[in-house]
Amino acid sequence: MIRSFLVALALSLLPVGAQAQTYVDRCRSDVEPGGMNLATALAVSRDIIIDCPRGSSIRITQGYRLPPGVSIEGQGTTLDAHGLQGTIFYVPQGDFSAQNLTIQNAKRWRSQLGRLASVLLVQGNATLEDVELVANEAPVEVGGTVTVIRGAFLGNASTALYARSEAIIRDTRFLGNGTGLVMRSGTVTKSVFSRNTNAGLRISHATDDVTITGATFTSNEGGGAVQLSQRAGTEGVLITIRRSRFENNVNTSGGGAITIYDSTATASSVARPILMRMPPARFLVAYSQFIRNQGTQAGAIEADLSYSDGLQVVGGIFVSNVSSSVGGAIAAKGRGMLVEHSLFRGNDAPRGAAIYADYPDGDSRWIVSNSLFAGNSTTDGGIIQANPVELYNVTIARNTGIGVVSDFHGPASPATKLANTIISENSTGNCRGVPRAAFEGSNLVFGIVDCGGASELDPMLDSMFVPALGSPVLAMGDIDTCRSAPVSRNDIVFQSRATGDRCALGAFERPPHRRAPDILER
Repeated sequence: MIRSFLVALALSLLPVGAQAQTYVDRCRSDVEPGGMNLATALAVSRDIIIDCPRGSSIRITQGYRLPPGVSIEGQGTTLDAHGLQGTIFYVPQGDFSAQNLTIQNAKRWRSQLGRLASVLLVQGNATLEDVELVANEAPVEVGGTVTVIRGAFLGNASTALYARSEAIIRDTRFLGNGTGLVMRSGTVTKSVFSRNTNAGLRISHATDDVTITGATFTSNEGGGAVQLSQRAGTEGVLITIRRSRFENNVNTSGGGAITIYDSTATASSVARPILMRMPPARFLVAYSQFIRNQGTQAGAIEADLSYSDGLQVVGGIFVSNVSSSVGGAIAAKGRGMLVEHSLFRGNDAPRGAAIYADYPDGDSRWIVSNSLFAGNSTTDGGIIQANPVELYNVTIARNTGIGVVSDFHGPASPATKLANTIISENSTGNCRGVPRAAFEGSNLVFGIVDCGGASELDPMLDSMFVPALGSPVLAMGDIDTCRSAPVSRNDIVFQSRATGDRCALGAFERPPHRRAPDILER
């Protein structure tokens, strides 16, 4: 320990430019004699290149306390801790970087500060490029900005990457870990989260905006794919998930794909008052696919929005998601939610086969526009089950269950509104508890006639639920509804509406020129 301290002190006094590259040529152990081993290189240099044959494995026998600015170029080498307990690289001040390196089989140990990361603990910034962390225990924790490019976290126990501040993650795989990634701000781009056993990604009390783009979440279990706290660490935070795919994720206590949760619910009596003072976050899920996810509180998205600034879902594709209780695709409560330009097909739940929304906060609005609900199924409720709910240019057709249910926990709220809707051929009814006054402008019902404020006509929907040529709904739409928000002159696939003096009811203005999913994924 004294030697490491004296070496670090001596290096800190050297000008950075005075430190030449040091080549490691001992390739069996970090203390192997007969040349330049890794232990010596770390003691005399900050710029280290491991000059061993690609695929070599160097046994790590001890941990290292490093000065700021150490960089390790591995050139395809593996550092194998063989179960060593401790932190391999500890950087108490400054930055660290590594490239083209695999580090495996490290175990963490408990100090007076708690359990420390087993591979890399950096108080400053860290950059990992083409680095793989394999079969370690909680391998990486970074206090500053952590940048990972083309990385891989494979089969690590506990949390694979804990970013206490900003994370910039690109083209990285998180496979088979406990939790893949914990972060509070930054970006995740074109990365894969799969087979993690306690959620793929957790964003807790974000201190700045977080954007997830082009990510894939498959077969994550325990906590599902993504866990988001409804409260943020600072004002005005936006959490965005865009152009991502969620498939076959399972959550045993929330939404199969995404859970927005109240962090105060399980907090200690000491922590709860602090958390209660934190400001709300806002959530946007855009042009993302949710396929065959399973949850106990929602098949795809469970959104406890009580202490948030609300949720917007745009361009969502929800197919074959299953909930064991409510919300086959989405279950929400609390603050407002806007769902637009979205497809719900083949989702299943006992109540709210596609959407379930309950317990609104004050004057919160739950709005659905330019969306299609078809082939969903429920045993004891509606396809959309919400009180209150506002539906604008929505098609709800050929589902198993009741199309719209608004009379649970008492009669439907006066805020319930339906305009330019098609509710057709749902197996056990089209409306329940929807008052006549809720229907505004033009609406259409077909099959079981139980929507008192809607016209009874066959909408002539084809197999894709688009009104066929000659359908009466093509000219029945209320033009003011089509032109104003939230419809805003577009249909489900962003084709123009209301270009003349008329518009259509339902999700589609006319047959799309391209497949709906192609456009919804933009």
